[in-house]
Amino acid sequence: MTNCDFTTGVCPDCDATAAPGTLRNCPKKMPRVRLPRQHNELVGNALIDLFQILRIKKRPGCNCDAIAASMNMLGVAGCREHRDELLAALNENYDLYGLGDKMVAAASSITSGLFWRINLFDPLGSLLDEAIRRAG
Repeated sequence: MTNCDFTTGVCPDCDATAAPGTLRNCPKKMPRVRLPRQHNELVGNALIDLFQILRIKKRPGCNCDAIAASMNMLGVAGCREHRDELLAALNENYDLYGLGDKMVAAASSITSGLFWRINLFDPLGSLLDEAIRRAG
């Protein structure tokens, strides 16, 4: 049995407390299973997450969601292989964002710690690389 015994209100195995009659998994009785680290390989989702961290909001005419969907289908290896094409597609959207958007993203990169991962001379390329790194 892997549940705590709360007949007295205190589990004799793990000293957890709860109302009598409560069922809850006992951490000392549960088997410890170590799962291998799994990568979800959703690079597009990782890129969208980075955009959200940087407080970049989608503008009308931006097809970043379609790019992210194709990145998800490509996976980590495919995104590495097609990096130049993906970067060209992302750069087409870059002009939709004004200086204010870019300043907000720059400030957010400092507060979030992403500043150290972004190349100031190639911000979209370094964000794409970071998305690939996070997914893979």
